[in-house]
Amino acid sequence: AFGDVDDYTTTTTTATATGVLGRYGFGNLGTGNYRVAVGTGTLPNDLTTATFDADGTADSIANLIGFSASRTDVDFGYRGAGSLGDLVWYNPNGNSTLDAGEAGFDGVQVQLVWAGQDDTFGTADDLTGVTATTAGGGLYGFANLGTGSYRVAVNTATLPAGISPNFDLDGTGTAHTADAALSTGQPSRIDVDFGYTGNSSLSGNVYLDIDDDGSFEPPTETGIGGVTVTLTGSNVLGAISPQTVVTAADGSYSFTNLLPGTYTVTEQAQALPPLDGFLDGKDTRGTVNGGAVGDDSVDNVISGIVIPADLTGIDYNFGERSSSSIAGRVYLDLDKDGVLDSGENGLSGVALGLLDSSGNVFDTTTTGPDGTYLSDVLPAGSYT
Repeated sequence: AFGDVDDYTTTTTTATATGVLGRYGFGNLGTGNYRVAVGTGTLPNDLTTATFDADGTADSIANLIGFSASRTDVDFGYRGAGSLGDLVWYNPNGNSTLDAGEAGFDGVQVQLVWAGQDDTFGTADDLTGVTATTAGGGLYGFANLGTGSYRVAVNTATLPAGISPNFDLDGTGTAHTADAALSTGQPSRIDVDFGYTGNSSLSGNVYLDIDDDGSFEPPTETGIGGVTVTLTGSNVLGAISPQTVVTAADGSYSFTNLLPGTYTVTEQAQALPPLDGFLDGKDTRGTVNGGAVGDDSVDNVISGIVIPADLTGIDYNFGERSSSSIAGRVYLDLDKDGVLDSGENGLSGVALGLLDSSGNVFDTTTTGPDGTYLSDVLPAGSYT
């Protein structure tokens, strides 16, 4: 019975210290009842909360029967109070925070390695094989940790296709992996985040379509800057928040860092001053991977643009026509006074060429039955 005068208590020099794998042992024992107690003051890395022992209490009793009997099940489990996490997310702007319009990736597996008591990765006491899966908007966490060095790695096989890393705690030089330390002063961390951006893009032009054929033909046809274009649709994370860009001076626009998805681009043609003086022209769906993709049947809208992983949509263009014009009449000037008088008739079928300031033919037309002509797709400039 424990507590009697014949109890034998070992000294610390009799016990065998735990090894690299936490093993300990006492040899040369006789039969009888034994009590094994852990010196809690010697527990490392703040792992001081007991989670298991052989008899379910703070002290473990092992009954050894027979001189040659031995037991290897008198084990003690401990855990710490530390934790770390927290987010794997779509981060198109490449910063360190979850911003409006960004969302987390669920279903991504994250793996944890503890460097062990020696605080060195790659040695025999490393703890591996601990995993978590993101949920609830890309969140993950590891709890019950002790102090020391940890390495968190994203299992790239569980990431969506078409994305690349652009942020983690210790830099993307070690892509998909971040090292973090827990200490007594900082036992918990929620900054071990992993940001990713999409590899797809969509671009086009807003331009003056001089011949109104729905084809952008520079340098004769020029772009229109300052026009707002909006992107909507959905990607692998669901419906996206609308994004807007303004066309550059050459009329070009682009949406970059996109995830695979189905998108719509809309030209805000009636809302901005740059389009004052223009008439609505033809919109033209572009191409993805060399094939025409999308629906341009609605004015100022190109929809149904399916962008797969790692591909680019180009030439999603919005054409405009100028409302400026040059008009006149070719007529028989009977009295040669340069004035169209009553009785002086127009000459039909006369061909005219409109020259720009460089002398190049900009437009051609033919007079109508009454001798009138009109060229009505003119940008600002000087003409002959």
